[in-house]
Amino acid sequence: MGLVSLDGKFLKKNKSLCELLGYTAKEFINLTFQEITHPDDLEGDLENVYKLINDEIENYQIEKRYFTKSSNVIWINLSGSKVKNLDGTFKYFIAQIENITPRKNAFTQITKQNLRIQNILEGTNAGIWEWNVQTGETNFNARWAEMIGYTLEELEPISIKTWEKSVHPEDALIAEQNLIACFEKKSQ
Repeated sequence: MGLVSLDGKFLKKNKSLCELLGYTAKEFINLTFQEITHPDDLEGDLENVYKLINDEIENYQIEKRYFTKSSNVIWINLSGSKVKNLDGTFKYFIAQIENITPRKNAFTQITKQNLRIQNILEGTNAGIWEWNVQTGETNFNARWAEMIGYTLEELEPISIKTWEKSVHPEDALIAEQNLIACFEKKSQ
């Protein structure tokens, strides 16, 4: 957490902020939030600061990047607000800062993995269907629909019933047994 002046200097900062960014409290004296904000994120942050100053908003929250003392980039979630003096003039900004780098990295990895899976599915021309047993949500891809002689639009609304209707009657019993075995963790 930090208290920030109108020109962006950190008037006060807590130990956690110093540790997060790798600066001592003394080193923070001459730093501004503009200097430690990634250039690609500065404009959006400043737009919110101006809105705060002009009383267009009371607070804001954004995800942005900061540079640490060692020049590493970290992602933060910033909640900003302002405090006024008794006469209504500006006193300082309050910046509450949360390190969200692990969450951002996990999201990036998930996105990359999803892209790989999508490329594999497209490259192999595989027909797939997914069923979330807990929510009932069911998804099929266009190739699966094509393999059973339909388009996705012809199968809508898509549900587990769509799959059940497509199973050949001679295969229905074995399909049901396989699902039960899966639910009972006897197969995967």
